[in-house]
Amino acid sequence: MKIPTHLTMREVAHGFGARGLAFYEYEDTTGLGVQMQARRESSRTSFVETWYHVALPERSFATLAELAAAVDALTDDQIAAESANYPRYRSVKPDSCGNACRLCPRPTYSGGPRVHHNTWRVAVARSWRPVTDSSCSVCDGHRAQFDGKPAELLAALHAEAAQRKARAAIAMG
Repeated sequence: MKIPTHLTMREVAHGFGARGLAFYEYEDTTGLGVQMQARRESSRTSFVETWYHVALPERSFATLAELAAAVDALTDDQIAAESANYPRYRSVKPDSCGNACRLCPRPTYSGGPRVHHNTWRVAVARSWRPVTDSSCSVCDGHRAQFDGKPAELLAALHAEAAQRKARAAIAMG
């Protein structure tokens, strides 16, 4: 696989800490499997880029050119073998925060507190790097519906997000 020298990247995560610590995580928008982290340890240091590829577990590169050379050396079978591991569930545990199920219809606003029971926090791994996981809360019914079907859960989450964006566009409109 050839990695182009210029990629369009989108931010997938970011964070800030004490004394200027900051990080940003990006992935390419075309689905080539390229990921990059820009991190600085303090406000007195510059950001350092680290490059990753989903087909090269536990390996990192200082530049996009180094990453591209390593990916170019992979066979299609090697890439397919690593890709076959995902998506998969990284974790499923009780949701201690009491969040509502992301896939259940939202009740109309009633003015009172919303009470939610028996939700599970589910993390779906899309690659070996946990920073790109998709996580959400689901009820017992949706947990059972998508048991062993992480790709179908991701599709349902994308559909729910698209519906929410469409409703927001109409409301703003």
